[in-house]
Amino acid sequence: MKNNILLITTDQQRFNMLGVLNPKIKTPNLDKLAAEGIVYTKAYTPCAICTPARVSILTGQFPSRHGCYNIGVSLPEDYPTIPGLLSQNGYFTSLIGKAHFRSWRTPESFESIRNSTNWDFFRQWSGPYHGFEHVKLVIGHSTQDFAASMHYGLWLREQGITDFEN
Repeated sequence: MKNNILLITTDQQRFNMLGVLNPKIKTPNLDKLAAEGIVYTKAYTPCAICTPARVSILTGQFPSRHGCYNIGVSLPEDYPTIPGLLSQNGYFTSLIGKAHFRSWRTPESFESIRNSTNWDFFRQWSGPYHGFEHVKLVIGHSTQDFAASMHYGLWLREQGITDFEN
């Protein structure tokens, strides 16, 4: 029987902002996951910029190797990834949340801001994507105008939540 693998990453969060590491913080669900899994207390990022760091997690390589050295640089679609290897070996792979594996500056990229509200595209598409079989994406941070876009924005609209629209 294969073990399940769940990797949770967050943006802009200190290492000790989990209840399991700091009793002043209340994160009961994450603490339960931590009790049943592994908590890395000395992990370091290969780059302080999101795209290179995320692609390093995806590929297991440094930015100098995979080539995504900054935001706006896309990982080639056929580049080998850890989720791709897992998928080839019988695991079901899924990505829920931010990706930033492709340029948001390239007009034809579906991760571009101008395409992030293409509701027909996101209603029809859910992968594959860089080795992930099932994908539900979101872009931006909660205070940005385009944060409620992609699959997440579509879901909000389907729930009747449109208060964020200008």
